[in-house]
Amino acid sequence: MGMGDAGAKARRVANFQAGPAQLPVPVLGQAARAMTDVTPDGAGVSIAELGHRTEQFERIMDQTCADIRRLLQLPDTHSILFMPGGGSAQFSAVPLNLLGATGKDTADYIVTGSWSEKAATEAKKYCNVNVVYSGKAQGYTDCPQQGQALSFSPDPAYVYYCANETVNGVEYPGVPDCPNGVPLVGDFSSTFMSRPFAADDYAKFAVVFAGAQKNVGPPGITIVIVQNDMIGKALGITPLMLDYRTFSAHKSLYNTPPTISVYMVGLMMQWIESMGGVDALGKINDAKASALYDAIDGSRLFKCSVSRNCRSRMNVVFTINGDCSGELLRSFLSEAESNGMVGLAGHRSVGGVRASLYNAVSKDNVDQLIQFMKDFESRHLP
Repeated sequence: MGMGDAGAKARRVANFQAGPAQLPVPVLGQAARAMTDVTPDGAGVSIAELGHRTEQFERIMDQTCADIRRLLQLPDTHSILFMPGGGSAQFSAVPLNLLGATGKDTADYIVTGSWSEKAATEAKKYCNVNVVYSGKAQGYTDCPQQGQALSFSPDPAYVYYCANETVNGVEYPGVPDCPNGVPLVGDFSSTFMSRPFAADDYAKFAVVFAGAQKNVGPPGITIVIVQNDMIGKALGITPLMLDYRTFSAHKSLYNTPPTISVYMVGLMMQWIESMGGVDALGKINDAKASALYDAIDGSRLFKCSVSRNCRSRMNVVFTINGDCSGELLRSFLSEAESNGMVGLAGHRSVGGVRASLYNAVSKDNVDQLIQFMKDFESRHLP
């Protein structure tokens, strides 16, 4: 595998969808060639046909895992699993595995948006859930501050939070301050590999999971990073395909994995490396988000209601003239699409505009959007 100039001349729109997300043109070009022949000797076998028990695919799987570990500087204390079901399946997998591993029956949840709310609701099927913080009363526009005292349980099995709420445009500032020794669980689905991760923080996490379809690949695969001590102790009722041991013991090859998705995640790791790694991408992503928020805050037409301390760098949500669903919004979305920008409609539950600025969305894409917004405002405000 290698990036090269694959697909470099393809015509593309600026895709701001929340997921599946825009992918780099070189990755798409390489994947397109692999759909015809992925073999090193030109044997004519597509990646869609390559057997998951073949030596070649096992090498692809091993290299992809190794690249993730290297780029994240992930220590050997944690395993990398490729699991099905998206982040939503982990809403069940987390309590089923960690309640068994800790022998406790209460879990603490920090609820800062739609996805952590769904996770807490699912966990109630298996244990007592203590919501230590909820931003629902504020319309999910805020989150706890660093150092803010939260009402943790005396002895919880784990503390759960969502690092970035895709629907609500809320990004948790840093890592939650948990009671000493309590395992932390992070849903990183929409911020995975978008910023550096402090090496010291890994010791705090029992589980980190992320659907690939935001920052590191296409849909169909969930990357689950699990502390080794938490594997193999799931509750007896845990379904086979939600048990971390199933995937750890079989190198994520217990059943046929989504081979194309694994392959493309591997290509994305190469692309991230070519961009300078996660540290470099983090700086690029900061610049993209800062530019767009500056444009919104300097506007008389556009407004972001999320508190400045927890505005998402990945999912920028805003309204037009305070309206989440009116004619002006429809005109904005339609004109944006005519100008080569798609996927800007807010989530169906909240409306408005949402610009997702994942890794493959370029600064040029963001500048194009900002210029369009300025032009749109000039035509719709006296």
